[in-house]
Amino acid sequence: MEEQRKREIKVGITVIVGIAILLGGISYFKGLSLTKTTHMIRMRFEASGGLQENDPVTLNGVKIGAVHSVEIEGETVLVEAEIDERYTIASDAVPVIRMLELMGGKKVDIEQGKSPVPHDPHRVLPGRVDPDIAGALGMLGDLRERVDSLARKSGDFLDHTNTIVGDTALIGALRESVEHLRTASRELDAMLVRNRGNIDETAENVARLSRRGAQAVDELYPRLSSGIDKVEKLAERADSLLADVDGIVSDVRRSRGVYHSIVTDTTLARRLETITVKLDSVASIIMQGQMRIKLRL
Repeated sequence: MEEQRKREIKVGITVIVGIAILLGGISYFKGLSLTKTTHMIRMRFEASGGLQENDPVTLNGVKIGAVHSVEIEGETVLVEAEIDERYTIASDAVPVIRMLELMGGKKVDIEQGKSPVPHDPHRVLPGRVDPDIAGALGMLGDLRERVDSLARKSGDFLDHTNTIVGDTALIGALRESVEHLRTASRELDAMLVRNRGNIDETAENVARLSRRGAQAVDELYPRLSSGIDKVEKLAERADSLLADVDGIVSDVRRSRGVYHSIVTDTTLARRLETITVKLDSVASIIMQGQMRIKLRL
């Protein structure tokens, strides 16, 4: 009975030691720990690049956690990672999906920023995906196609150039055009030399005329201002006269006032007509020089 109990104790100790060794191995190979505290951060990429759960997360090359989930969200990929709280990530840090090793595997390498403000776990860090071998080969393929296209276009350009160079008529026409341009340039230079004095004199005359125009404007400005003031006063008087005429017309229409009496009294109208005729006769005599009138004030 005693031997059986000892055997059971040994078995229990062995099982406990085995579990401890198993947990230690898992912690060593997966980067997990039963004692350290962690927190979640979220990162957004245009593509996953083959990233999977439990892939390592490093900070400037140092492992600080592991990928917890990789999910599609709209046209982007949202990655959640479990990070050791002992490490501080700057608010301007940039996560990058890179190759873990040459033969395969992926990791998230966080490039630490320079901001003193730590990253807010509630904010999503925008990241990018570095091309792997397959992506690099694809880029090389695209580059090769572009180089081939450029080579073909360069060949066509050289063919056209050779055709143009071999066309003697075209070359002769180009030479003739260049010679005409040279002749025209020499004639223009000679004309400028001959007319240099006239050009300078014309420029001086234009400058003098401009100065005189400015001076004339300065001299006429006060007169123009005075004339404008007089016109404004005349317009005010005209408005007043029109108002008086409107009043007279109104009185005549309403059969009241002196002007109504003048208009309706025929005897007074005949007298006024007689006086007007006499005044007109006197004015005619004065204009003809037959009579002098001296007015003494």
